[in-house]
Amino acid sequence: MPSAVAPPSRRPPARGAAHAPAPAPAPIAAPTAAPPARRPARGALRRLGLAVHRWVGLTAGAVVAVVGLTGSLYVFAPELSAALAPDLLRPAGASPALDAREIVRRVEAATGGTVESVQWPLRERTSYQLKLFDRDDWLYVHPATGAVLGRDVDRATLRAVAWVLEVHTSLTLGDVGYRVTGASALALALVLVSSGLWFWWPRRIAQLRPRLTVRWRDATAKRRVFDLHAVGGAWASAVLVVLALTGAYWSFPDAAQRLVDVLTRSAPTPVFPSDAADEPRSVAAPGAAPRTVAQLLDATDSLFPGHARRNLWMTRDSAGVVYLSWIREPRIAAGGEYRPMAWLDRYTGAPLRVHDPTRVPLGTRLTTVWLPPVHFGEVGGLPTRVLAFVGGLAPLALYVTGGLMWWRRRRARDPRPAPPARRR
Repeated sequence: MPSAVAPPSRRPPARGAAHAPAPAPAPIAAPTAAPPARRPARGALRRLGLAVHRWVGLTAGAVVAVVGLTGSLYVFAPELSAALAPDLLRPAGASPALDAREIVRRVEAATGGTVESVQWPLRERTSYQLKLFDRDDWLYVHPATGAVLGRDVDRATLRAVAWVLEVHTSLTLGDVGYRVTGASALALALVLVSSGLWFWWPRRIAQLRPRLTVRWRDATAKRRVFDLHAVGGAWASAVLVVLALTGAYWSFPDAAQRLVDVLTRSAPTPVFPSDAADEPRSVAAPGAAPRTVAQLLDATDSLFPGHARRNLWMTRDSAGVVYLSWIREPRIAAGGEYRPMAWLDRYTGAPLRVHDPTRVPLGTRLTTVWLPPVHFGEVGGLPTRVLAFVGGLAPLALYVTGGLMWWRRRRARDPRPAPPARRR
């Protein structure tokens, strides 16, 4: 049997004695499994988000800035128009007003034409507006005398207000412009606001309050511009989302209505016909004489009591359908806009189709009754109109401050050397 080996002594060796060899290190065990894959670094995600925010802001933000500015102007368009052309929109001695039947009779006798459309006094306008067949201009008519006060084409100020609305809705580009403004509004709500809030939101709630104020004292101009962009965007985010989503509805009405119906679990109820097959058509016998404006108004006096008539459109097409609408409150007031509509047989005056906003599913009621006053800020009266006015200016302010930050960043990364100093 081999002799047992004594364990090494822990005492230090005697002076002059040979040192014992150090024990060999224990082998390192091989890893049993590969480490889990790391998620993308926060810095990489932030850089990607900043790039998306920057370039969407520089492109779609330019469109939204124009749309927001013109929208702010249009919030107070009724008061602005009345102030620019009071002799046409708010003539003296407007009360008592004549009935629309007498107004039409006097205008047709004075002009020799046939009335195609009647716009009743509405909002800040106390005069009637009438359009004749085969003419593109609108006539302003005194409500108490029936005298023609003038035409809209003769007033540059009124044409300018109409142009502001056209820029706001379509950039004066027609159907293509509607799509551009709608897509830009969705980019504002879904990309710019969401990513901006992500960058602005602090890691700790205790840091939230300082991020709600702009630092003016002891701050550089660069820091002030950054704070104006970040803090201003945070404060305006809720209003911007509401204005953008409600505005995009008019660019994509069919798709937006379907989405609202799905979210509210409502049955689809189209207000206007979606194609020619859905349009109501006259069922009168061939050769029947068309009804006059007075006869059509007589036939609809019992419809929607308690509402004021809003507008009437006659027709000369083969469908033979006349459009008539009412409104619950003709003056600007808080709340929803209840606007009943009826499509009438031109030859009999009988309703072919009626839209009652109080009897439609929730989805249709939201878009027809509440969406317009929410978008233009009239849902809560003057305070919300002022809020919509300020909210419309926010995209322009954010575009300017964001553009300044982008320009400074671009100049800081420009590799070109500075030009040499001029010799004296």
